[in-house]
Amino acid sequence: MYLLLITILYFQSHMLMKNRLLHQFLESTAEAHPQKIAISHNNQEISYSKLNIKADHLASHLLNLGFQKENFSLVMTDRSVNQIIALFGTLKAGGAYIPVDTETPIKRLEIIIKKSMPKVIFTERKYLSKFKNIQNDSEIVLLDEFQFNDSYEKDFSIKIDDDQQCYVI
Repeated sequence: MYLLLITILYFQSHMLMKNRLLHQFLESTAEAHPQKIAISHNNQEISYSKLNIKADHLASHLLNLGFQKENFSLVMTDRSVNQIIALFGTLKAGGAYIPVDTETPIKRLEIIIKKSMPKVIFTERKYLSKFKNIQNDSEIVLLDEFQFNDSYEKDFSIKIDDDQQCYVI
């Protein structure tokens, strides 16, 4: 699923995304093809429209937490629709995401957090204990418990530059 999504986005980005950012591509695709399936993974599907709405909601939540342009979010979840929502939500809020494998040793995770100082950590309840003894000021958002609804700010008014970071490895 992920390789296909990345391949499609790569080729379409060169053909269609002149001077557009990845999350803007999602927005225009959601507008043009709202009911088309954006992601299908482990019996879970989400349309472009729903993916865009949920990413907007998460971006709004990030901004309410004080997330600012060029802040980092650390994303440590199982591969899922929620993981992609977290990536797009971060981009829409003007930040860059740091994908971290769920099998990352705690010492390595501690180093990543210390060096990157993420404003927000996206994870799931089953991985919460990995962060228990790591000293940081990051807000933790449990994606498997996050309540997506219609009450969020939809106009972010964030100027995102096309040379701005979007992820860190």
